[in-house]
Amino acid sequence: MIKRQVAPRTVVETIKPYAPGWPDRTPAELCRLLDRSEVAKLSFNESPYGPSPKAVQAMQQAACQVHLYYDMEAKALRQKIAERSGVAIDNVYIGNGGDEAIALLVNAFVAPGDEVVLPWPTFGQYANATTIMDGVPVKVPVREGDLMADLPAMLAAITPRTKIVFLCNPNNPTGVVVGGAELRAFLAAIPSTVLVGLDEAYIDYVADDAFVTGVSLLDEFPNVVTIRTFSKVYGLAGMRVGYGIGHSDVVTLVQRVRPLFNVNTLAQFGAMAALDDAEFVELSVRQNAAQRQWLSERLTELGWRVLPSQTNFIFVDTGMDAAPLADAARAAGFIIRAGAGWGFPSFLRISLGTPQQNAALVEVLKKLPMQQENR
Repeated sequence: MIKRQVAPRTVVETIKPYAPGWPDRTPAELCRLLDRSEVAKLSFNESPYGPSPKAVQAMQQAACQVHLYYDMEAKALRQKIAERSGVAIDNVYIGNGGDEAIALLVNAFVAPGDEVVLPWPTFGQYANATTIMDGVPVKVPVREGDLMADLPAMLAAITPRTKIVFLCNPNNPTGVVVGGAELRAFLAAIPSTVLVGLDEAYIDYVADDAFVTGVSLLDEFPNVVTIRTFSKVYGLAGMRVGYGIGHSDVVTLVQRVRPLFNVNTLAQFGAMAALDDAEFVELSVRQNAAQRQWLSERLTELGWRVLPSQTNFIFVDTGMDAAPLADAARAAGFIIRAGAGWGFPSFLRISLGTPQQNAALVEVLKKLPMQQENR
């Protein structure tokens, strides 16, 4: 009889499986499950204005080439990003969405036992990618009140084992930004041996004059890696294209762990065309800003506290348990996120939809029994 030893427990076994919820389902699934002809999915911070028309046309034309392996290094796309960003192509790496751009940075620099400092709540991929590498996510609570990243506390959390500090700016799920002066002071206090991942997924929606992008700080702080995505303002969430911009020495190491052909042919052509569609981007940004202000004002009129968002979503304190509100909104055909999973049970995160969707959602929220009791 052959005896087999039980394999040692791996780090993968310690990771809790992802449990899809209502916000994770496709619009078609939501319509079927809710028995509705139409559902407004305002939970994933997607663009409600569709993809760039130029990107769609480019992908349609490129479809006849999908039987061939395309550029494994995405050189043309990287070159175009580099030119738009004022850097060299060796400063740019490509990821299968912003998620992989984050994971590649972690894969390249985090070993078992290494620490990664991040604010909390924030985008969950920083902690997930760290855990997969058997690293230690160090979550630093945001400040009370304004829910800004607690930069002094994050600095205090840095130890000799810290390899990366992540900062989502503007932050998800709160929508708030760290201003340029505070960011520079923060970066200046971080040891040069520690990398800083500045996630700027929502940069195109920022209207705050005090905002400073990580790309503009690269010469001053070569340990900074700026991460961006085509999933938001360009409307290419389903194509999965993200990228990082950093010092060439850092990018060289990231390229060593990047899977070949990690960004597919259609995604590359779509992203390149999207960069040229300035008219579409301007329209999306303008509409988003108008709807962000309008919805913030309407929710404030309900007696709720709306954080000053610089993104395409709003984080709002309802002053009550927000889960029943999200449930009731879902029953009416609107998928929004309750904040309990981030440790803020009275908050809702609402992605900005079309003007019609936002207006209809407000009417639903006004009529909810819980809201009537609270007024």
